[in-house]
Amino acid sequence: LRQHTERALEEGGRDVAEALRASVDAAYSDKQRQLMERLQRDAERQELQKQINELLDFQASFQSERRALLRARREAMNKLQEAQGAIRVLCRCRPLSATERAASEPSAVQMLAHNTIGLTQGFAERTAVNAFGPNGAKEAPQVPPEFTFDCVLGSDATQDELFEEISPAISSVLRGQFVCVMAYGQTGAGKTFTMYGDGSGGLVRRAAAALLAEAEMAAAEYAERGTPVQFELGVSLLEIYNDRLRDLLAQDSLNEAASLGGTSASIYADSVRQNGNLDVRVAADGSVSVPGLVVASFSDAGAMSRLIEAGTARRITHGTGCNAASSRSHLVLTVHSVMRDKKSGIEVRGR
Repeated sequence: LRQHTERALEEGGRDVAEALRASVDAAYSDKQRQLMERLQRDAERQELQKQINELLDFQASFQSERRALLRARREAMNKLQEAQGAIRVLCRCRPLSATERAASEPSAVQMLAHNTIGLTQGFAERTAVNAFGPNGAKEAPQVPPEFTFDCVLGSDATQDELFEEISPAISSVLRGQFVCVMAYGQTGAGKTFTMYGDGSGGLVRRAAAALLAEAEMAAAEYAERGTPVQFELGVSLLEIYNDRLRDLLAQDSLNEAASLGGTSASIYADSVRQNGNLDVRVAADGSVSVPGLVVASFSDAGAMSRLIEAGTARRITHGTGCNAASSRSHLVLTVHSVMRDKKSGIEVRGR
């Protein structure tokens, strides 16, 4: 009995020892696995942090190079503008309308060079432009008339191509210069399309986006020099109709439109004109202003587009043979720019 008891104890002790050894091995393996996973996570974290640092360094380098390129571009644009002159006249040809295409109407003009346009032979023969025979009767000219401008854009030219031609002048607004872009042409020539476009936007929206981008980059450049500045941009919309001035961003322009016999939709009312009737003032230095005109601030191109859509919806319109809702007035859209030195408070204003 004693021998059996001792043998059972020995066998039981071995089982306990084996169980303890297995438990210790499992715990050690689990601990080792956790340690390896933590080391792997630390290595992955370090690698990720390294990649983040590399991306941050690349971003900083990219921003520095971008500012340098924009600075060089700005200097080149200034030289280009000086070479081109203070006043430039561009000619843009509109494409044939759907009605003209349906009637198989020929194009009236043809591009002869980057700055020259001429009437087509067929159009010149049909209209006998500026040519009279010996007996006073009109005769077709032997050579169709040609006209030269600073730049000619064909009917297939895009809004971006047109904006590239005027962008040097636009960028100078932030430096306190006054810039004017005027669209001139007969009814249906495409003035509104050029300035405001369709879904893709026209010169106005592109100019606003360019000014916002330039202002952001300029603020960063001034901050690097230790001279923090703040840019503020605003827009005003002034309509000239029958020798009267209407503030299209003032609420009372809604009621005024109906009294003038036109149509206008109420979409947006940002402010109320303070000084009653508007009047044009010319200062001693020759600058022109309209006291009391609402200037609505904007911080992104979308906000400006909404302001413009609201204001232009209030313009006086009447139907014509070319356009069922033709604008019957002149519209002066002004983008106001203010660069303010945060330390000295000195302001540089452009528009």
